[in-house]
Amino acid sequence: MANLSAADAAGKTRKRTQPIITFRMGDGFYGFHIARIKEVVRYLPLTRIPRAPDYIPGIINLRGGVVTVVDLAMRFGLPPVANPQEAFIIVVEIIHEGSPHLVGLRVDFVHEVIKISPEQLDASPRIGGLVASEYVEGIFLQDERFVSLLNLDLAFDITELINRSKASAEPEPGS
Repeated sequence: MANLSAADAAGKTRKRTQPIITFRMGDGFYGFHIARIKEVVRYLPLTRIPRAPDYIPGIINLRGGVVTVVDLAMRFGLPPVANPQEAFIIVVEIIHEGSPHLVGLRVDFVHEVIKISPEQLDASPRIGGLVASEYVEGIFLQDERFVSLLNLDLAFDITELINRSKASAEPEPGS
């Protein structure tokens, strides 16, 4: 078996690290993989969608495109974002039936993008915790606080969000 040089070992470690965006919802700290992020924006005015679930406060116009905004805390059964006018919206791209769709995830505060290795990630605790464990890939320690790594694919019914976004972009009959 060949020995790895220090540079080769460092390269393998670098490839195994995962860039994660970290943010705050209420008193908890969370993160998810950055691969799906298109951008992070500060508060933008929302247009309410009639009959939308409480966790969808509305839609935003992002450079001429309609983006459905989800209050991520409410989606997980937590109290809503404390101050919506100071919130951040993390815009992610979701591929559904071969087409890209943008969804905005409203959070209290975006901290930073960090890199974690698989060794830093512990299994999600199956008891306690603020967010249901089926939405959490694992937890890791960052700056002496636990961060829950979310699995966005499991957290949303993407079809529902896309259908609501399409419906809100179409004019109502008789308008």
